[in-house]
Amino acid sequence: MAAGLYLIEVKGHPASGLHWPPDCEYPRPYVAEVVRDVPVAVVDQEGSSASRDLIRRIDATDSTAVVAALSALPDAQVLFIARLAGVE
Repeated sequence: MAAGLYLIEVKGHPASGLHWPPDCEYPRPYVAEVVRDVPVAVVDQEGSSASRDLIRRIDATDSTAVVAALSALPDAQVLFIARLAGVE
């Protein structure tokens, strides 16, 4: 598993208005070079059904893999530092 981990923070706005994945198409000659299953941790401070739906949509894409959904940024920071140190 890759040591990298990206954080996505969802707070204070209606997630239902967001579309995931963004409406764009990658140029066909480069499709094989698309990064897949990038591990992400989501900080869901809203905790609404819309934000949970957004997390499911993010996880459903080929490009990302939600490895954790947390309610507080400090918890995500601990996870991020542990991943960088190689501790799971």
